[in-house]
Amino acid sequence: MSRDALMLAAVEAAHVAADEKRRTEENRGNVDKTEVVARIVAQSEAFGGRTHRLPTGVSALDKVLRGGMETHELTIVAGRPGSGKTLFVMGAAEHLAVDLGIGVMVFTLEMSAQELIGRMASSRCGVGLHDVNATKAMQAQLMKALHEVNDSPLYIDGSKSVDVTVLCKRAREQHAKTPLSLIILDLCGGTGSWSKP
Repeated sequence: MSRDALMLAAVEAAHVAADEKRRTEENRGNVDKTEVVARIVAQSEAFGGRTHRLPTGVSALDKVLRGGMETHELTIVAGRPGSGKTLFVMGAAEHLAVDLGIGVMVFTLEMSAQELIGRMASSRCGVGLHDVNATKAMQAQLMKALHEVNDSPLYIDGSKSVDVTVLCKRAREQHAKTPLSLIILDLCGGTGSWSKP
């Protein structure tokens, strides 16, 4: 998998919602500069406004990021193999989708949907999926957590070989059904192939 193709895919996927907003503005014709300036002032932190941010669920990191990751921005989480990148982004996905009801789509080559959902549910209730000593109460907690993840606006695409244009098409289709605020590409260590459009 080439890094250029991965970066291209990340940039394209991160701008799904921004593209829709731009298209809406372009369809209106002439831009009202007064309206644009008013939006800038309302959203600018310099004027006391709030930039829309997505909390990661890690309070210390959210504090440093002034509330979380900025929306409509490409955020790259990088690190050495085994450093916790997937754990971190899946924790953020779980927090946003399950706890806050915010639409999240995950493209993954790293793990199956079953493994991803199972890990999220296990993380939520503290019961291991393979805990042979799980009591009935623990099983009930795990079942409740599985339902919480299942009922959330979390969408998983586990394609093993994805063309960048197909990824963007799938993200746009999902966004049309349920608005997405975060798209995660967990692909770096995967064995699938990416091709440029």
